[in-house]
Amino acid sequence: MQTYDPLSVFGAVERNVVAVVLLVAVCGVATLTYLISAFRAASRTRLYPAAFTAVGFFGVHDLTYVLNWPAWLSGPLSHPWTILWLAGLAVTTVIEFALVAQVFRFGRSELMPWASQRLFGALLLAGIGGIAVAWVVVKSALHDPLFLISFAVTAWMGPVFESVLLTRRRSSAGQTMTMAWSLVAVQVGLFTAWALLDAFFRSPIFLAFGGSAVVWAVANVALLRRAGPGTRRLEG
Repeated sequence: MQTYDPLSVFGAVERNVVAVVLLVAVCGVATLTYLISAFRAASRTRLYPAAFTAVGFFGVHDLTYVLNWPAWLSGPLSHPWTILWLAGLAVTTVIEFALVAQVFRFGRSELMPWASQRLFGALLLAGIGGIAVAWVVVKSALHDPLFLISFAVTAWMGPVFESVLLTRRRSSAGQTMTMAWSLVAVQVGLFTAWALLDAFFRSPIFLAFGGSAVVWAVANVALLRRAGPGTRRLEG
């Protein structure tokens, strides 16, 4: 399926450079705020702050982009846009795998109390391997040369897996309002920026996709606020 033309996207970035840079900056600041609050929450509660499947996928996804660095530094896909993302994702990859380490550090008693810490770690590594294989298969089937669609999918996954933790724990334990609001900002910033890049991202189905991400993130804010009595609540 034809999605977008990379050269057309580069042209749109150059025509809308101020708006695009500001919107992407919103995403970057919100992501950094989310991560700082997540690590603080983990330190206070001794609970991992983000679901393993999500942070495992985010880490594998971003590492794939970074490992593709020759394409971003030379050839037809070399552009300040791709180089900027290369620099940013080199940092986020490390942080995302640090969040995986938080699952290893704090998650065994919650997820696999029957397993030893060594076995738990081995199973997490196997999970990362499975996620990597699945991602390579999916990526090979996509016409997504600049990772724009997969960036949107990773943004959408954030609120979804936030809900997973909320519903499974039946409380806001391990999460903060700062994290929840940061995910709202990420959805708004990314999907608005993408709408400026190509007609594909203004199609009804993609706008519905982005709208669902925003609504889901806002719903999580409401759910976190309404966490029941006795919930350990952090304001991050």
